[in-house]
Amino acid sequence: MGNHNNISVANLISSFRLATSSSIPMIGAEKAITEPNRMAISYLIAAFGDEAPFLSFPSIARFESKLKRLLAISRSPIFSPCTSGMGRFFDAVGGLIELCDVAPSRAKGPCT
Repeated sequence: MGNHNNISVANLISSFRLATSSSIPMIGAEKAITEPNRMAISYLIAAFGDEAPFLSFPSIARFESKLKRLLAISRSPIFSPCTSGMGRFFDAVGGLIELCDVAPSRAKGPCT
């Protein structure tokens, strides 16, 4: 989990780092690309730990029957490789606000 993305602001004279994003596990590897709720769960774990308020989000509560299994998968680096891409962050946001449960294709995020 050593990869980071910097979010910077720059002009021709100066620049500064506004924020840094950390690596987050992609629960189920490539499945997380087409199922944005998996990334949402991963970001909730990063923010709150295993006691995250998963069921308070209707988009996650719909997957209550799979939640225990997804939490177990999230702990496995083999089945949940890390990503620091901002695209996966926006997938997570899309999953939390219920834009869609399944992305239409690999190249399209939940926001399209």
